[in-house]
Amino acid sequence: MITYALFSQIRFLHEQGLSARQIARELKLGRLTVRRWLQRDQFQPRARSPRPSKLDPWRGELLRLLHLHPYSAQQLFQQLQARGYTGSYSILKRFVRQVRPKAQPAFLTLQFAPGECAQVDGGFAGLMPVGATRRRVSFFVMVQQLEARHLNARHHARHILALSELYGVEPVQRALDDAIHYQAFNAQYIANLLQQRQRQLPEPGALHLTRASDLLELDLPTPDLSVYEPKDGGAA
Repeated sequence: MITYALFSQIRFLHEQGLSARQIARELKLGRLTVRRWLQRDQFQPRARSPRPSKLDPWRGELLRLLHLHPYSAQQLFQQLQARGYTGSYSILKRFVRQVRPKAQPAFLTLQFAPGECAQVDGGFAGLMPVGATRRRVSFFVMVQQLEARHLNARHHARHILALSELYGVEPVQRALDDAIHYQAFNAQYIANLLQQRQRQLPEPGALHLTRASDLLELDLPTPDLSVYEPKDGGAA
């Protein structure tokens, strides 16, 4: 293969007066190769024809899945492997990086009647003295939604279909049943249900108070034990 550096050497030796035969002997190249490159005024690299890849039959399916849901390259690799893909992960990853749709701002368009929903935000207002200790004061603010919004049904349907590929059909069906029962018609609610049901919570343990300030300081009167003293003439 003739590189730009080798082409420059051929031109340089030719300008020094060497013949094609001498240049070929000097650079250990074929005489016809030297003559062919001497006929060119500038370097022209050979155009490479794309080689067939094991990923070629799957390119259309990858594009479809990427437009359906923002899968990672690893998730797509596992899905295609289960369906018969035998190519490497690196080829798939490079292709996904090239064709992945640009990320759009995430949003969900919901619809509520006036007074049906509210936005709640919490906060921290400092510490308050309580007896001999100080307690954390937390608060929340709730704002009712009074503006009517429209439901993008197609967006939610596509999102739910993508969730069924991630979590399976039966878990999604169970989440849909719960959503219909509670009249929560949006994909985000179903996604939250699926995430919560897959999360493994730690086993509850005993409560241990390690600071003296966590203990309640109570002033208790001295107990009256006279009721336990023997009466006159009675048995001890």
